[in-house]
Parts: sequence; structure tokens; C-alpha cells
Amino acid sequence: MRKVLGLLFHMGIIKLNRLNDYWKKHYMFNLQCFSQFMSRNRFLLIIRSLHFENREDEPRTQIGKIMPLINFFNNKMDEIYYPSRELSIDESMVLWRGRLKFRQYIQGKRHKFGIKLYSLCEHGIAIKIIVYTGSADPELSGTKYTEKTVLVLLKGKLDQGHSIYMDNYYNSVSLTKQLLTKKTYVTGTLRSNRKNNPTEVVKKKLKKGEQIVQYTSQGICVTKWKYRRDILAISSEYNAQMEFDTTQQEKQKPNLISRYNQFMADVDHCDQMMSYYSCEHKTLLWYKKLALHIFQIMLLNSYHLYKQGNTNNEKRYNDYRLSVIEKLLGPPQADPLPKIKITHLPELCPKGEGASTRVKRRRCKVCWEGEKIRKDSIYYCPLCPDQPEFS
Repeated sequence: MRKVLGLLFHMGIIKLNRLNDYWKKHYMFNLQCFSQFMSRNRFLLIIRSLHFENREDEPRTQIGKIMPLINFFNNKMDEIYYPSRELSIDESMVLWRGRLKFRQYIQGKRHKFGIKLYSLCEHGIAIKIIVYTGSADPELSGTKYTEKTVLVLLKGKLDQGHSIYMDNYYNSVSLTKQLLTKKTYVTGTLRSNRKNNPTEVVKKKLKKGEQIVQYTSQGICVTKWKYRRDILAISSEYNAQMEFDTTQQEKQKPNLISRYNQFMADVDHCDQMMSYYSCEHKTLLWYKKLALHIFQIMLLNSYHLYKQGNTNNEKRYNDYRLSVIEKLLGPPQADPLPKIKITHLPELCPKGEGASTRVKRRRCKVCWEGEKIRKDSIYYCPLCPDQPEFS
């Protein structure tokens, strides 16, 4: 399995359309690094037999084929790493255009069709992931399902003083109040049609550069600021004070929007890093493709954790991937010594001794041992043991 993972990761660096192409002997392919570690038939057999579900444990569900791997990933991240104060929540897409009951469509993503993942991230490290399955999951469906999703992602991280950055798909005044009671702060954009939004802020007409701010009884700040268009935002941590942008010193914007832009791109950054070395192929089933995506998240997480533990090391992600692939594959198999092909050519039997000029005749070994027929031949093989005659 280590070799299978190593070869799959290496397919993200050397990209071909089909899995069979990596084992072709044609001079336009001829990638010996794959056939040295595993034969094509064995690799395809392992991929075909790959599964993560123990059907004896519990009844089958829509994502039961992949849930053990997702639970392993989430539990392992909780075990080995606790994030810093700033966290972000966003959705990610795994490309899938085939028939699938919970396939989704998101306009702004690189892959518009596919399997939607809710991700909790910190500086490019995926802390926790959830697969969206619609009404099949009672915990994450029904009314206020976005609030339920946020609470499930933050399970174990509440009452710790974290700052959560989310876009307008998740944010609402009621969710911000609920998280504030659990010592968790929220900052992000807000949709104008959410319930409990301040009417004065939503309906206020602004000119470019103007801003309107209103606070709730719990001290939650709701603001609308206009630059090129109206931007409605909410925060339980910042007060919407105007400040110079760190990237454009001549432009001022509310501080909560600056912090949102600073910490919100973690999920997109994670997707961008994985897109450079994508090793997913069309021939894989949906849960195998999703499993390979999770393996790549694990590899990217390990790189970020390695960089945190080795701050002076400037190894790039490509070099790190190659070093991990080498460890997974191990040393290559030694090529067997080429067999020397001996060409057996019959020769004429030598002449008899003395004055006789006749060529000696020998008994044909094949005829005598096989059919018990005595035949004589004037030819023999000098390279074979006992120099048997040719029939």
C-alpha cells in the first residue's frame, strides 16, 4: 500500500491521461520508475479492490464507503495538532461530473460540479472536513443547516477564544450571538436578506467611501461600507474603525474587512496548492477519487507542519513531495542480469580415425528416448551436455 500511495502521488508530478500509460514500453512513454516498483496488473488490481468500509460494523449510508477515512483524518488532526487563534470556514469542491445523488454546483469554484466539502482551516492546514450529502444527513440538513455545519466543524474548539472568519453563506446575527456566548468571535461578510439584520443598515443608501455602523445589544457590529459596491459585514470582535489597507496604503477600509481578507483565503490556498500536483483520474469511482483527495490533503498538511517544525528549512513543496514519495516507494528493485542466449547450431559429426573417410553416425537421442525408434544422424550439437545428436 505504501508503494501504491507513492506511485499515486508521483502521478501528480508526471501527468498522463490514463493509468495504463504509466506502464507503456513505447519510446514516447517508457517511464521505468513505475514498472520498477510494481507491475501494472498488480497496481490496477489493488486500486480496483480498494475500499475503506467495514460493512459488519453499522448499516450502510450514502457516504459509508468513505466515512472511515474521513473520521480517521479528523481524529488524527485532533490528536496531533491544535490550531492557533485565527480559523476560517469555507467550502471546497472535488471534481465529479458523473451521476451522484449529492453532487453540487458552486459558481465561483474552480471545479463547478462535484462533491462539496466543508473545511475548517488555519494558515493552509485543513483541521476538519465534512462531506455535504443534503437531506441524507439529519445533522446537517433542514432549517439553519449552515449554522449546524459551523457548530459541527467547531466541535472541540469552542470556549477557547478563537476568531472564526466566514463568508456570507454561513454568517448571521443569530449564529454570531450563539458563538459569542461560547467565547468564539466571528468576522465576515453578511447577506442582506438574513433574519435579524438591522433594517437601517441594510436599507441605507451610501456613496463611495461612506460607511454606516450599528451595534446590537450584545455588542455585535454590523456595518455597510461602499467602495465599488455595497459590502455588508458583521463582527463580534472588531468595531469597523477605518484604517489604511496593508496592501494599498492610499485606500482606507473598515478594519474588520481587512482582517477578513487577511485570514479568509486558507481553503482556497489549500485547493491551489493541491491543484499543482493533482493525481486524480477520471477512471476512479467517486469514493476512491475523494479518498485520493483526502490523501493529498494529508500530504499538504504534513508539509505545513514540517515547515512549522523546521523554520530555517526553505524546502519547497515539490521537493518535499519527492522526498515523501522516495520514502514510500523505498529502493528500486534490482534489475536481473540479462540472460545470455546461446544459439545451438548443428555440426557435422567428425570422420572416423585412420584411413576411413566416412563420417561417424550417432543415434538420435530424441527418437530413442521418446518413441524407442533407432535412427542414426550425421549431425550433433557440441554445446549441449553429452553432445546429443539432432534427429
